[in-house]
Amino acid sequence: IMIRRSSTHIIRNTDQLLGTFVQPIMFLILFTAVFSSAIPTGNISYLDFLMAGIIVQTIAFGSTTTAIAIALK
Repeated sequence: IMIRRSSTHIIRNTDQLLGTFVQPIMFLILFTAVFSSAIPTGNISYLDFLMAGIIVQTIAFGSTTTAIAIALK
């Protein structure tokens, strides 16, 4: 219930909504441009590692925002 409330608040607040959706896209573009040729990954694509990291990072940042919103209410 608390996560649903926090999610509806994020959807209504434009600043948080843009941050939630734009930040992972920005990190994907940034790290692909900067590190894709600098880090050798062998036969596995660099994007496989990058996408896993960005998904975990997005979940961690989102849970922090939700936890703070729950704690303040």
